[in-house]
Amino acid sequence: MASGKSRFQLYVIGIGVVLTVAMAVSCVYRSRQLDSAFRRLALVTARATVEQVIATRRWNAGMGGVYVPVEKGAVPNPFLEDPVRDLTSMEGIALTKVNPAYMTRLVAETLQKGHGVQLHLTSLRPLNPGNSPDGWETGALTSFENGAIEASTVETRAGQQGSEEIFRYMSPLKTDQPCLGCHAKQGYTLGSNRGGVGVTFSFQPYAEARREFQMQILLTHFLAFLIAASALVLLAFLVDSER
Repeated sequence: MASGKSRFQLYVIGIGVVLTVAMAVSCVYRSRQLDSAFRRLALVTARATVEQVIATRRWNAGMGGVYVPVEKGAVPNPFLEDPVRDLTSMEGIALTKVNPAYMTRLVAETLQKGHGVQLHLTSLRPLNPGNSPDGWETGALTSFENGAIEASTVETRAGQQGSEEIFRYMSPLKTDQPCLGCHAKQGYTLGSNRGGVGVTFSFQPYAEARREFQMQILLTHFLAFLIAASALVLLAFLVDSER
């Protein structure tokens, strides 16, 4: 009897260990799936933002640039070599041409002020030194040269209220026919990669939602473990009492 009782106790302990490991693995797996899902959601948002920017740039390039009043805040672009960059309307209003790159910068300023979204147009050979890429962007641009179609990452940065997670995304910028007027002299050809459009925004809303769901997963697994463990203990008690 003692031998049978010992074997049964070993069975119970073994089942308990398997149950604990299974619950832990399931909890970790579900949490990682959840993290991946929220990263994909942020990626979709970033892609949509960049696609809109690229579509707007193509429209601008197809129009040959657009003129805007200087008094509205768009100062003449010193990096735009165009004999008709600056004009004066018949009404005496000073106008300056806004090319795709300059327009992207103006749109980026509006997005950052209104929504906290940062846009950055950069290249391994930028016309404007102020648009030089940082370390991560350099790596992304280099990967585009090797055939990559996009790059993204989640980073942790110091913010006003402590560290915060940010999402970074970059898509390659192809050379269209209208772009050759300015960029052919840099050696770019039709269809070649001439840089990238990057977008950066806070990942905190996604991270907070992720934590809420992870807590639910943890609580659900804990309750399931308690129920299973209680059932196992009850079974062991009933079997032991019968012996």
